[in-house]
Amino acid sequence: MKITTREEIKKKIEEILLDHNWIKQGEVVHERHSYENDYGMDSLDSIEMIMDIEKEYNISIPDDKAERMRTVATTIDYLHQQLNNYGNKKN
Repeated sequence: MKITTREEIKKKIEEILLDHNWIKQGEVVHERHSYENDYGMDSLDSIEMIMDIEKEYNISIPDDKAERMRTVATTIDYLHQQLNNYGNKKN
């Protein structure tokens, strides 16, 4: 299985943010950015983003894990671990 890098995951998150107009074309996305504070996303927006991520990567993200994805970095960390099968194979 191909290793998915943090940079590849970040790029996909940027694409999702752009697709939903949460960011503008050319806007720089930093790992420290908060979806709520920096992009103005509410809880429904977050659910939509998680659904897009699940569809893109063909995975299921448990609600308790999704609730912790409040920044770009926490999302990248979780996806990097899951997609590359680090640690145990459970979500």
